[in-house]
Amino acid sequence: MQKWALMAENRSAQPVEACRLCGQKSVEEWFEVQRSPRKISRLLTEAMLTTDTPVRLAVYRCQSCDFVQAPVFDQRNDYDDYLLSWMQIKTLRDYRTELARAFSQRLGNVESPVLDVGCGSGEFLAILAECGQRPIGIEPSAGLVERARESDFEVIHDYVRPGVLSGVDIGGFTCLQVVEHLVDPIGFLTTLRKALPQDGLGLVEVPALEKIIEERRFYDFFGDHLNYFTARTLRLCCELAGLEVIAVERTFHGQFLSASVRPAVSLCPLPAGVHFLEGMSALRIWAADQTASGKQLVFWGAGYKSIAAIAELDLAGIACVIDSDPAKEGLFTPVSHLPIRHPDSVDFGAIDAIVLVAAAYRGEILRQIRESIRFAGPVVACADRMEWL
Repeated sequence: MQKWALMAENRSAQPVEACRLCGQKSVEEWFEVQRSPRKISRLLTEAMLTTDTPVRLAVYRCQSCDFVQAPVFDQRNDYDDYLLSWMQIKTLRDYRTELARAFSQRLGNVESPVLDVGCGSGEFLAILAECGQRPIGIEPSAGLVERARESDFEVIHDYVRPGVLSGVDIGGFTCLQVVEHLVDPIGFLTTLRKALPQDGLGLVEVPALEKIIEERRFYDFFGDHLNYFTARTLRLCCELAGLEVIAVERTFHGQFLSASVRPAVSLCPLPAGVHFLEGMSALRIWAADQTASGKQLVFWGAGYKSIAAIAELDLAGIACVIDSDPAKEGLFTPVSHLPIRHPDSVDFGAIDAIVLVAAAYRGEILRQIRESIRFAGPVVACADRMEWL
């Protein structure tokens, strides 16, 4: 069982030492409930009364990212018989129906099914189907899976964990009132993100900590809920899982937070080695040809970025680096060990070409080369690509 699935053994809570989101050890005990039920997701039989005792539930706040969390307490992997009663409440049914309609409109017409995570006995699957979607579910409770399958819904009997969605084609997902129960919410959402296509859409709903604070709802703290999200920390959790958050809204009279998400687009679509360094290959080939034929090349610019670029380029046969700062005259560049010369001490008649690298002031330098120094030879720039100036 993966670490974001619920713990299998019955044990007392351990103090929270690090934040589940940012990982910092700057957590502090924020609030405590002295007489909390061990579980609120299950009612007791008469035979259980003699062994039922309250527990002290401590809630912690991260001083770095402001995330609020509770420790793992008596969380057993026994979701075969938990209470699921939201369909008995008309206002909640109506809200979920409108939620599904809005989600379906944003998602649009997709051929792939929509995955409902923690689908229970299939109530929300039915609502998604009414909205024109082709839903499938995933649910850990064997009893609820059987009931959902009786309604002819496709349901995976499992937890969301690495590999369980391999080969499952989905166009989007809904995840309502699940993430607050998980030991590793980031790992859980990362698994969902990996199953989502680049143009897919997800919906993550959790209770709103803002409402708990606004109305002093001490009764909203209990051991079944390990995570308490504000709009900001829900956004942080999704982003750390590689999801772009389109919007976070307070919904259902401010009691819930609903985040619309999609896979984050990488800023670097190519492998980084190709993306950053492909422009260097053309310059290296050209410079090698020039120096092999006896041409004399120089670099212009001994600023921080130029020094780093010159070191990585590692071109053979470069005479020197020219820089207009008199304080750099007579010094040498790190790694490449090229002498630095002031323009006044350089015989430009003996130079065949000048190479500009990482030049933030390219226009100003080029005017100096062409107008003040009156160098008429080739000037080559190399940043994202080799360019003749």
